[in-house]
Amino acid sequence: MKTFALVQGDLSPSGGGYLMYEGPAKINQDLSLAMREEYGTDPFHPRWGSVLKKYIGLPLTPEVKAKTLTEVNRVINNYITIQNARIVADRIPEPA
Repeated sequence: MKTFALVQGDLSPSGGGYLMYEGPAKINQDLSLAMREEYGTDPFHPRWGSVLKKYIGLPLTPEVKAKTLTEVNRVINNYITIQNARIVADRIPEPA
């Protein structure tokens, strides 16, 4: 799968089209955007985003570390679930 490359929040022109990411670069961009977007703000994807912003500036206690790690894991698992659903939806059925 491919996605548009975002450079400082904008599409990046490339040879008569736009720069595209795939593979590790796509995953990196997708997860970076998910970690920075506030959880629940996308009406079409209500589980997209994270609550990591609420931990910024807090003392780095064991509780804050655990909550941060839990949130990062939730975002990554949500991304995996979304990608698996896309793979299943794109699967071409075998001929009967």
